[in-house]
Amino acid sequence: MIKLVAIDLDGTLFDDCQQVSQRNRQAISAAVNQGVKVVICTGRPKAAIDYLLTDLQLNNDQQYLVAFNGAVIERNDGKVLSMELLDAQDLQNVWHYIQPLKVPFDALSTQVLYHIAQQSAVPCSQYAKINPMLPQQTLHIDQLQAEVFTKFLICQEKTVIDRIYPIIYCTLSSSYSVVRPLPHLMEIARKKATKGEALRALGTLLNIAPAEMMAIGDQDNDRSMLQFVKYSVAMGNASADIQQLARYVTSDNNHSGVAHALESYVLK
Repeated sequence: MIKLVAIDLDGTLFDDCQQVSQRNRQAISAAVNQGVKVVICTGRPKAAIDYLLTDLQLNNDQQYLVAFNGAVIERNDGKVLSMELLDAQDLQNVWHYIQPLKVPFDALSTQVLYHIAQQSAVPCSQYAKINPMLPQQTLHIDQLQAEVFTKFLICQEKTVIDRIYPIIYCTLSSSYSVVRPLPHLMEIARKKATKGEALRALGTLLNIAPAEMMAIGDQDNDRSMLQFVKYSVAMGNASADIQQLARYVTSDNNHSGVAHALESYVLK
């Protein structure tokens, strides 16, 4: 029996207009009423999706959230259960490899998006467009020595990420989690800051085994949770390798693929 369902947002629960269909809402509500833990697993902080958790009636002490792609696990009443954070030394280590690429570089704390100031002109980061509610500051890297971070970000045109992602992955993936959650975004985090590791920790806390979990996703940053759970579901719009990895393939995000998966495998 499936006791926990982990659901990605972009390209999964959200349609292309960043909306949640009525069918998806009804299926999530039915799963919760059945006693299933519905865990939103996202790269965003809780503050950026509080409206959604409230709308889905998940914003309470009985439900949980995996935020920042696994760096933070929270109970939905705001209690933080665990964090896998980067520090100033990690920032310096990663910056050493990023700086020569001449791309915008951001460091995200639990509250603030820091744009790292650079000596030469680079394009503006596009990450604030994804999460406009995040407070932003532009600072020199030396001004961040006392800060800790959930992840580092490069958010630019797809062609730029196409060019630099293989370079950064080959350079840093042995020490850090390096994922591409969207075509125009790459993220660098602690090695254990993945959705899969977060589900492992949450399962231990809730006494729910991987065999009792379903995960639904569409992109590279969902890979770890799809590999961890028994019931892995790829969206119909997922990349080919994610569909090949998953046990099941559901409808796409514009046709309530999440609801189709819940109705097929979770709801009694």
